[in-house]
Amino acid sequence: MEFYSKIPYKTIEDGIITLFKNILSETKSDSGSIFVFDEKKNIIFKSLFNIKMSIESLDIGKIDKWIIKKKKMYRISNFSEIPELKIYSKKNSEIKESIIYPIYLNDILLALINLNKTNSLFLDKDIKKVKDYEKILVSILSSVYFVEKNLLQQESFNNYILMIDIILDSFEKSKTQEEFINKIKEEIRKRFNIDVQIERSEKKELYSIKINNEYFNVNIEYIDEIGILGFLDEKKKIDLKKFEKILQFLEKILELKKIQEQEEKISNLLIASKENMILKFTSWKVFQEINSALSGIYLNIYNIKDECQNEILEIMPSIDRIKESVETYKKEYLKTDIEKISLNKIINEIIDEINIFEIKVKRVFETDIVLYIDKKILKNTLMVLFINLFKINQTLRDKTDITVKIYKEKGKTGSIEIILKDIKIKEKDIDIDIIRQTFENFHMNLIIESDKNTKIQILIPLK
Repeated sequence: MEFYSKIPYKTIEDGIITLFKNILSETKSDSGSIFVFDEKKNIIFKSLFNIKMSIESLDIGKIDKWIIKKKKMYRISNFSEIPELKIYSKKNSEIKESIIYPIYLNDILLALINLNKTNSLFLDKDIKKVKDYEKILVSILSSVYFVEKNLLQQESFNNYILMIDIILDSFEKSKTQEEFINKIKEEIRKRFNIDVQIERSEKKELYSIKINNEYFNVNIEYIDEIGILGFLDEKKKIDLKKFEKILQFLEKILELKKIQEQEEKISNLLIASKENMILKFTSWKVFQEINSALSGIYLNIYNIKDECQNEILEIMPSIDRIKESVETYKKEYLKTDIEKISLNKIINEIIDEINIFEIKVKRVFETDIVLYIDKKILKNTLMVLFINLFKINQTLRDKTDITVKIYKEKGKTGSIEIILKDIKIKEKDIDIDIIRQTFENFHMNLIIESDKNTKIQILIPLK
């Protein structure tokens, strides 16, 4: 009698084999098989008698699956009498009668016994003998079940650790949320033989992860390659309740990945805007200093005595070269492209570009302010200011909405007003000096007021 076993205790194996031999002997069965299952209905023990196949090939048949679903013993001599099994009548023509008996304990499938006779039918006393052995069999198999359950609990713990490892490893190896989710799905499929579905949605389902205003709904299904789950009452979908802690952990890591992704995008945006702004600002300051120094040199030259005129004539070409180089650089790299712009449009563009923060921005534009100005410099300066404010807001546990107002004060002054409710921002929290100086170069005035709320106002002179 061949058998295959994953049961870790030999005494239990021997008990099952002895019991199966007794059942075969006392019912005078010509052939038969027995399967023992764990909590997940995986086969952990199987044995066959007088069946023309190897133990490795022995598996649950379609008739067995149908009977497992019915949860009761079937004594079948004519398959055609059962509508669902008619198609198997010819395939089993050598068998005179079969007993197929799924054994349950409190609705838990423990085992499946299959007994066959080829030359005669089973007697009623044979059925009674099989049922008499049921209590002994349940006693042995329930011990297998609970041993396996303990092992499964240990396995579950190990799987928890492995799942956390997958999440952290996927986090480290991904740049975006999408990459992160795909890596997790791929690794879980590879290691656990299950499909994880994580889908974005605006609606919350039974198991959802919420990131800002977006839900990620989670479902898990076994990869059912042999089709057994379709014949069992247990559905393919796995109850995620026992994975709630893992889902909570995943939620935090997914949120962190979102912040990391935002941080990278916004950093690139900030660097580009800031570099351009600093270049212009620094260049202006440097050239102001150079021009001031050159003016001082020219003034001092006039006070030098006549006997030094030869030396002066030698110095002057070098000084003139410095002056010409400055003018050439200014013309080439510090071009001021004055154009007519809509302030409302500029602010809308900036807010839309940095919308990756997913912060609600209330826009109150009472009027449109039209300016003749270098659009690129103004936009970069405003961009740096907004990014700094959004980043500060993003770091808070309770994020606040931001209000942006554009209006005119007494007709001669335009105003951009940015209000952050319940946040106190000080000037030291923002790289404000260059921003303020750049606004001043446009004759604009930057004011920061911080009490319970923070109000940042940019006053713009109008013609």
